[in-house]
Amino acid sequence: MSTMFLTPDEVQELTGYKYPSKQIQWLQREGFAFRVAADGKPRLLREAVIKALGGKCSVKEKRTEPNWDAI
Repeated sequence: MSTMFLTPDEVQELTGYKYPSKQIQWLQREGFAFRVAADGKPRLLREAVIKALGGKCSVKEKRTEPNWDAI
């Protein structure tokens, strides 16, 4: 199961940089939306990265209806 945020290894693979300061510079230059966490590392939503790169997310919000027959 994938997590909501990219892993540190995935951020490194995306940016091509090991150090958070360089990753942040690259992400800013490329226009990715992200936040810097208390540890100084960038956090990116997996869904936003997939969409930014032209993909489609396979995770869909599951909607449930009430069981009207139970009433």
